Amino acid sequence: MKPVVFVPVTGLILVILASGGCTGHGFQPGALPAAPGVTAAGRKPSASVRRIPSGVKSRVDRAAAKGRLLYVADAGENAVLVYTYPQLAGAGILTGFAAVEGVCSDRRGYVWVLSNDETVTEFAHGGTQPINTLRTGNYSGDPGVTTGCAVNPKSGDLAVAGYDGLTVFFNGQENHATYLNFDFSKIAYVGYDNKSNLYIDGTTGSNDFLFAELPAGASAISEITLSGGAVSAPGGIQWDGRYIDVGDAGSGNIYQTDGTAILGTVSTGATCGGQFSITENRKRVVLPDFCSSATGVYTYPSAGAALKTADGQSQPLGAAISVASP
Repeated sequence: MKPVVFVPVTGLILVILASGGCTGHGFQPGALPAAPGVTAAGRKPSASVRRIPSGVKSRVDRAAAKGRLLYVADAGENAVLVYTYPQLAGAGILTGFAAVEGVCSDRRGYVWVLSNDETVTEFAHGGTQPINTLRTGNYSGDPGVTTGCAVNPKSGDLAVAGYDGLTVFFNGQENHATYLNFDFSKIAYVGYDNKSNLYIDGTTGSNDFLFAELPAGASAISEITLSGGAVSAPGGIQWDGRYIDVGDAGSGNIYQTDGTAILGTVSTGATCGGQFSITENRKRVVLPDFCSSATGVYTYPSAGAALKTADGQSQPLGAAISVASP
């Protein structure tokens, strides 16, 4: 393993590690056309099957925004679909992105939207205008933006997944550090535990699953061999209050782990799975299924069939629940 290199870059530090080898609820924020058919896993539908016209502007129902909202990043529609939660009634839409890839939220109810033009855009709960826009940078070693992000509940740091590394924006602001590991061809999702350790999943150049950790205070990504089972494809990551949960995008399962071993399985009725969202009371999990073009709400951790679904989507890759600020 090569040594870690620190490179100063105008007001920020670049940290580089190079290593060797039920009932359906249609989305109806307004008079929108009907949804297209199911798209193949991992592929974005062509422009000919897009459901949301490019001229549709961002809007969120003000009354609905007084309660909890579910944000779903739909790559096929290039939009973030907004629903009431737990009712799953259409509450609005966020548009105007280059290409939506993912979404995450913090304890304040602020929402971050990932776009593949290397931008990360912040919205207030129920807001339609960006309040902050961050870029992963235009310098050598920039990992870009993929599908996953997570906010450290202690520090407010925002971690954003990239192709051969990740970017951490300190306190959700412009200053940031970049952590690269070239064993990753693509980092898919990231998630913090309660001790500020950041867990990472993705794929190698040969498309094999790869799991890793950026320990709190560390300057390097450490790869982990996850024992007790096999994950076929990287899915979402989230701390559930006891376990660091790792999704399997190839099966729809969510695995409860201690960070090194699989200890339990949450078997959902989903075909695939993106970035899920476990509710604060840990009794429900919301899981986008990009193979079935729907996002389901499941009992956690017993799961089984979805209690209800938000249908009429195209390729949902991420889901985040936002709670209105007091």
